[in-house]
Amino acid sequence: MFDTAFSGTFTAGITAKSAFAKGVKKFFESLLESIPSQKEELLAVLQLDGSKNPFEGVSIQLTTTLTNYAYIICAIVFMIEFLKYTIKIEGVKLEYVAGLGFKFAVARSALDIGRDLLLAITATANSLVLSAVNTQAVYYAYDSSGKLVSQSVTGGISENIEAIKTLINKTLEDAGMFDAIVPLITLSLPFIAIKVIMFIGIIMAYGRMFEMTIYQIMYPLPCGMMLLDQGRIPKRFFASYCACALQGPIMIMSVSLFEGFMTRAVAEAETVQDLSAVAFTTLMAALMMLMGMLKSGQWANRVLGES
Repeated sequence: MFDTAFSGTFTAGITAKSAFAKGVKKFFESLLESIPSQKEELLAVLQLDGSKNPFEGVSIQLTTTLTNYAYIICAIVFMIEFLKYTIKIEGVKLEYVAGLGFKFAVARSALDIGRDLLLAITATANSLVLSAVNTQAVYYAYDSSGKLVSQSVTGGISENIEAIKTLINKTLEDAGMFDAIVPLITLSLPFIAIKVIMFIGIIMAYGRMFEMTIYQIMYPLPCGMMLLDQGRIPKRFFASYCACALQGPIMIMSVSLFEGFMTRAVAEAETVQDLSAVAFTTLMAALMMLMGMLKSGQWANRVLGES
């Protein structure tokens, strides 16, 4: 009877340990499985997918209303400039009138072609985004002794996540409760941080989309002020829009950097079976991606010579 009771207690203990290890596996899988979908949403927003933009249908109506105001502003500015010419000189010379009329025609045309110009800039930026998405970098994986293990093109996040899941299953395959607690403590923070960083990246991508939408809605106002300040207002406006559009490719390159480091970390971890190394290397890569996305606006402005 004692042997039977002891055997039942021992079996229950083993079952509890196995259930705990399975629970840890499920916990890590739930943390990791949504990362590829987060990355796909991030890419869709950076490519300005219309289905992700809640202002897609509203912007045309608002822009039409602002265009009507911009025509009035343009006409008022033209009259003010014309009055300046007539006050400063004795009599109105034909060349002054012709020059002012040409400026007015340019300002009037800008109101008609401004949106087409913004769409052309957007299309160019999206082409750069697609090129960055389709670019595959070469990674070099090394073992713990510094020996080259392999080299190949950067794998996608989905493939890397599946490889990490396989490593987790191997690590926790015959693990007891204590053996499962150690990876639970050491790996939870990096994986949770990666999910949070991906979420922040999505928020930043939506912020860029919203900013570009605001530019597309408000473009008639700076175009209507082309006669003011020697045309500096629309110049700064289009330069700012170009910088905002250029943020997309820089953000995509940041995501590609994250994928490259993750691919290398997985390849190296598979040779030494070190799950903590891949977790913290991936966390470092995610932080670098976040830094690149946070700096993307500043870098885009510098590329275009804006402060």
